[in-house]
Amino acid sequence: MRKTLTLLLFLIGLIFVLNSNIFAQPPLIYDEEGIESVELNEGETVFSVCPYLKRRANWCHGDNYQIEVKTMIKNPEQKEFTYYYFVTGGKIIGQGANVIWDLKGEKIGEYSITVGIGNGEIIKEKIVTKKILLQYCDDCGMICSCPSLTVSGLSGIAQPGDILIFTANLSGGNQDRATFNWMVSAGTIIVGQGTSQILVKTSKDLAGQIVTATVEVGGLCSECPQTTQSATVKIK
Repeated sequence: MRKTLTLLLFLIGLIFVLNSNIFAQPPLIYDEEGIESVELNEGETVFSVCPYLKRRANWCHGDNYQIEVKTMIKNPEQKEFTYYYFVTGGKIIGQGANVIWDLKGEKIGEYSITVGIGNGEIIKEKIVTKKILLQYCDDCGMICSCPSLTVSGLSGIAQPGDILIFTANLSGGNQDRATFNWMVSAGTIIVGQGTSQILVKTSKDLAGQIVTATVEVGGLCSECPQTTQSATVKIK
């Protein structure tokens, strides 16, 4: 009886010890599937840029700015994932964990990229969003390029009293700030002074005369002289 009781107590004690060791073990932790981190150009988030045809320092990006995007995920050896990229501007070039975010031609301002991984149009666990800022370089000045100018009008003969159309045609160069000042040798400018096209009203007493319209273009960059051109129309 005593031996039986001793054996029973020994077994109870052994079970208690074994259970205590089991409970003392830390729980098994399985990392969730998802993104660990997203890195843009090694942490760069502000990009100084100049639009096309602008002078810029060597450190300043041109209009063709691209950002390297590197995505690190948890347990990458477990399975193949699809990488999903959502951007508020520009486009993504490439596939997988390392892609290029191409922002060519985008305006100055803030943009964001959101990255997720998954399969079959389903994103696993968390997504990561990163923001970047495009701003002008401090020394972003215009590169001077002078446009060429021609003036066109009626190629034939007009009747006295006709309204004539004259057009200033600028091509190439920097012309976004161009100004137009017109003068006519006869007739009256009725519409368009200050723009690239005017209407000139003739009268009967101009029969046999020639109407010359001359435009002076200003507002060009400092290296360009003010440009003047003319066109003529003969009145029958």
